Order: sequence, then C-alpha cells, then structure tokens
Amino acid sequence: MKSQMIPVSMILLGVTSNLCSASLLAEGGGSIRGRVREHNKNNVETSGLLRQKENQVDGDDEPAAGLRIINGEETEENEYPFVVSLQDSMGHFCGGSLIAKDVVLSAAHCQGGDYEVAVGRHDVENGGQVIKVAHELPHEDYDADTTDSDFMLIFLKEPVDLVDGVGLVRLNNDPKSPRPGDDVTVMGWGVTDTNTGSLSDVLIEVSVNVITNEDCDASGDGKDNYNGQITENMLCAKDKGEDSCQGDSGGPLVLGDAETGYAQVGVVSWGIGCADPKFPGVYSRISQAYDWIACKVCNESMFAEEAGFDCDHASKNCGGGGGGGGGGGSSQNNDELDSNKPDDAGGNSSRPDNEDLQTLYDAVGDLLNVYDAVGGFSDQSDMNTSEEP
Repeated sequence: MKSQMIPVSMILLGVTSNLCSASLLAEGGGSIRGRVREHNKNNVETSGLLRQKENQVDGDDEPAAGLRIINGEETEENEYPFVVSLQDSMGHFCGGSLIAKDVVLSAAHCQGGDYEVAVGRHDVENGGQVIKVAHELPHEDYDADTTDSDFMLIFLKEPVDLVDGVGLVRLNNDPKSPRPGDDVTVMGWGVTDTNTGSLSDVLIEVSVNVITNEDCDASGDGKDNYNGQITENMLCAKDKGEDSCQGDSGGPLVLGDAETGYAQVGVVSWGIGCADPKFPGVYSRISQAYDWIACKVCNESMFAEEAGFDCDHASKNCGGGGGGGGGGGSSQNNDELDSNKPDDAGGNSSRPDNEDLQTLYDAVGDLLNVYDAVGGFSDQSDMNTSEEP
C-alpha cells in the first residue's frame, strides 16, 4: 500500500485507529486531505490534536507520513540552533522555530493540548531548555479544510537563554524568494524507517528543491492530485527520493547556510506520500504572512526588536483583519502597549476619553444645580466654574 502524507495529522499521537489504514483512504470522495480531515474531526474534539504514535505500525498498516525524514542525514550538533520541539506527556509531536526569545513559529494544525517547548536540543529527549507555553495564536485566516494560512505563533511564559546551541532564525519577507530551483533545507526528529515507524533520536536534515506553485498544483498520479489546492500562501519543494514530508509538521524550511546565514522561508504543512516525486511537499509561505507575524510579535513580545523585527514599520502594516491587531511603535515596550488595552486584555483603561470627561462635567453641573435649588449658591458663578472643562 502506498504511504500517504496527512496534512493536519501527520504528527498525531493517541488516535484509536490508524490514520493511514487502507479502509480510511478508500472511503469518501474528494482529496485524501479532505477524507483524512473528516476522520480527524471525530478525534480532535477534546485534545485539539491528533498525533501519530511512535509504535503505530501494526501489520500491513503504515504510519502517517508527516514525521518522516527519508534519505536525510544527522545534522551537526547546534547546526540549527533555532529548531524547537513541541512535546507533551507522550513526547515530541511537532516542530517549530525560535523567532524571538519568547516566541516560536509553528503550524496552526499543531495547535491544542497541553505541551511544552524544548529548545537547544540535538537529542530529542535530552538537554537544552524546556519552557512552558503562555498561549497560542493561530493565523486568523487558517482554514483547517484547506490547510491554507497554516501558521501559528506560540508565546512562551518566559524567554529562553540565548546560550550555545540556542539561537533565533530570521524570517524571509521577500515575496520573490525562494525562487524555483533554489535548494532549501528542512529538518526535524521525524520517522526515518517506514517499517518500524520509530522517530529519530537526533535532529535530521534533508535538502529539497523549490518548484513553482503552478507545477505543484498540477501534481498527481491519476488517482490523487493537488489540482486547485495550492494557494499563494503555500510553496512547494521536492527532490528525487527526498520530499517535503521529511520533517515535522510546524518545523522550518530554510534558505542559506551557516556562513551566509539562514532565512526561514516556509513551515512544514502537508503533502501526499513520502519521498514520492509525483507529490511535492507543501509548506506555508512565510513571506505571505510576514506582516501578520511582525504585528503580533511586536505587539506581544518585548524582545521583538532585539530579534530584528522593525516594529515601527510593523505598526504601519497592522490594522484590522488578517494583518493583525495593531503593532507596536519602535519605542514602545509591552508595558506601554498594554496601557492602551482594555481591562479584559490585561491593560490599564483608567485614562478617560473626551466623552468620559463630558459625562463627568454634566454630572457635576447637575449636582451644582441641585445644591443651588436648596439655597447653597445663588449663582453657579460663585463657584467660579467655566463653560468648558
């Protein structure tokens, strides 16, 4: 049976049935992604996540493909200091990247559940720092049915220490990059053996080639295809025997090298198959969401500018809608930003506006009139009041 990559649940653990069983893939119409999602909806109501169990392989059933890194190689220790592991009580389930001391970028389909973020690790279970999550912020335009805008920011309860083995990655904001034919690299702690379904103990990387969205959308094998499913918020990459299902969902796709510096251009999102040249891996295109990311990071992290975000510029590109809920100025820290938020956002709303002042003035005037009526004043002018506050 051909292994299938699942868009939302390649990383899922604790499901009662095998996501890639022959019966599941044979049922229903439409794309494989749609059929799997329909199955997922019945399993995610309480946890918000479906995760592929490490020992999921049973008999002829094959594991979901989202964690696989086939034909990759072990990275050098600390080669990618920005890669993080999202871990719950059962261990690693998604990847991510550190974009500020207290902010991780991952995939929206990884959201939900109780988990922590492990940074600075080469061995998935040992070393580094483990930080608790404050809250998640999936992209407002994320669509679970199409996996469009598959971005999520994870804000940490405390900043990480940027020591050896821990660093930040720069996000690409150039809509013309990467270009078709560019070599890009994806990394993660994914399944390396489809026969056992076991996860890699160490960080694995593989290089793939960027292709056009048009070529990606035309991909298919007569049975399944991507037709009409590739949006401008996605980018695709593949290589012979090495495709983008290699790596954890939510993990980074980067352009560049250690000497020139890395720029993250994508987030591992979805695809069909694994190491199948007919089906490229699909990533969320960071340049499409850069303004949204910058707005949110500048609004909520006091380390945004230290991380390289231009918050003065970001504030001009925030507003409403998908662009975010307003950015911070370059001289503003979180305390200053919070002072303008309403009480339910944790800020200070004690500063009155013009309408509040007029209401207060009217109330004082009424009290003075009452006092005058009982003989307190013969004229309000005795109080030396004026027409305007």
